[in-house]
Amino acid sequence: MTAFYIPEVYAVIVYAGVVALVASVILRSGKMAVAEMAVLAGLMFWFNGLLLIIGGIVQLAISVFLFGRLITAVNRNYRLVLEKTHRIPRVMTERGADGAQSSFL
Repeated sequence: MTAFYIPEVYAVIVYAGVVALVASVILRSGKMAVAEMAVLAGLMFWFNGLLLIIGGIVQLAISVFLFGRLITAVNRNYRLVLEKTHRIPRVMTERGADGAQSSFL
């Protein structure tokens, strides 16, 4: 049984991919999770040359995008809690809406 070796230079890209995969699961986006797994699997097999650089850039761009959406989702949840506790005027929960959202992407 051989161990899969990841050079230290590329480990950051793989770590960003794992974090992005977790973020896509937290944000409840199945399509983004599947796309993230495909990019990660592609990076595992493309540890050479130009394809790795392009895949790494795509991976980091997806990670930054998902981090931004995660911040937006946390901010929305905080505003929703403030509305439900009557600390700010109702905007998301006006006209009887409960403020639920199926996906944050």
